[in-house]
Amino acid sequence: ALPFAAGVALGLALARLRGRQSYRTLARKLGMIAHPEGGFFLETYRAGAEPMQSKGKTDESGAMMKTQERVGFERNTLTSIYYMLVRDSPKQYWANNMSDHVHYWHGGGRLVYRIVHPDGSITEHVLGP
Repeated sequence: ALPFAAGVALGLALARLRGRQSYRTLARKLGMIAHPEGGFFLETYRAGAEPMQSKGKTDESGAMMKTQERVGFERNTLTSIYYMLVRDSPKQYWANNMSDHVHYWHGGGRLVYRIVHPDGSITEHVLGP
């Protein structure tokens, strides 16, 4: 796993480079790869396993938890990623998150989350300015 200081350094690099280079160049310099739902990502932590070794897939060598929603019924207990949405794919539609998520805003435009709750109610949350 990246030590905390390395994660902070990566975030600071993102802030310094943002706006001066194309997002593809920025993604390459930060070691990000294409995210299957759009944009780019880089794992900074995967419980019990080396980040990015599995390229974002469940890593059975790591700490695992049971889930009824996932093929194989297990997934890693925790991952942490840098995630960059880009002009070509600025929206991630209807992600069905099967575990808790913590999102941090490091720059760029604001993100609007619309959460559909089990009772059908919808709430909206904004991340960023």
